[in-house]
Amino acid sequence: MGCRVEPVEVHYGELRLRVAIDDQSNSSASTTNFEAITSILEEIAIDPDQRIELVKTSEHADWFVRCTEANELFLVPSAGWSKVPDETYFGPAPIQDRANWLRERLGRISRVKNLLKLCGASEKQSGGILSALVGAKRVCDVKAKLFGISPETEELVAIDWLKRNRKLVDGEQVVLQVTNSGSGSIDFSVLFIDSTFGITPLFPPPGVVADNRLQPGQSYSVGPMEVESSTLGLEHLLVIATTAEGQPPDFSWLAQSSVEVAKRGLGNEPKDSLDSLLHSILFSKGNVRGMRLADAEGTCLRAVSWQTVSE
Repeated sequence: MGCRVEPVEVHYGELRLRVAIDDQSNSSASTTNFEAITSILEEIAIDPDQRIELVKTSEHADWFVRCTEANELFLVPSAGWSKVPDETYFGPAPIQDRANWLRERLGRISRVKNLLKLCGASEKQSGGILSALVGAKRVCDVKAKLFGISPETEELVAIDWLKRNRKLVDGEQVVLQVTNSGSGSIDFSVLFIDSTFGITPLFPPPGVVADNRLQPGQSYSVGPMEVESSTLGLEHLLVIATTAEGQPPDFSWLAQSSVEVAKRGLGNEPKDSLDSLLHSILFSKGNVRGMRLADAEGTCLRAVSWQTVSE
């Protein structure tokens, strides 16, 4: 019929982190512990700044709160989206501060999950069949590719992800190449997400003025960066690109420490529309499962993911 069809809404899917209690204790205090933990999680679930849902069945859970026979409390990933190694347990929670410990750790895990889900929605939006049929080129679009550095020649070499089973080894040197594949100028930022749910701004460095504006077709190399085994498992480099307008946005407020360590300040409050979108998805419980496409206009997110191994 020759009609052009455009999507009007982006669906991010389920944004709540589903948590179940896995009580392995056989002591007489088991029922009391279960009720106390349930009460804590119910309070977290109704907090408007959290995206946590308490579920009763293990098959529906993303994470477990595990109480052992020694009355220790751990966070344990299920075999779901996170792909954290099975032996990774977070904890134990301090007995006198279990509520705050669970609130902080589950919040960090939830924010990383939803940030990556937002990235997946952005990738589908730009690579959809409708765009291909009409030959549309987005104003804001970006490609991200990771290269290795040859230890002999110090030249960039393509990474054969299939041969390497999507793994990078401790000590390797890599470079992230970011290319503006859209039709307009963009500003971009790069975040590192480690396997223990820490978020670190890499480029531009926090508090440093850097030229992160790319014209159409222009590329920029971030690095070299060294792979470290301080965290092992699934890790990501996340590129956030926005249409270049005025002062480049600062996403350092997204920074958070890994689950095992003390919380770091979140920094600046969100200021522009993309900041508000990210803040709504990551920090508030409002209905953002489906949002108007206009809320995401002029933005593009891309992730490069791998498994970090020690050798």
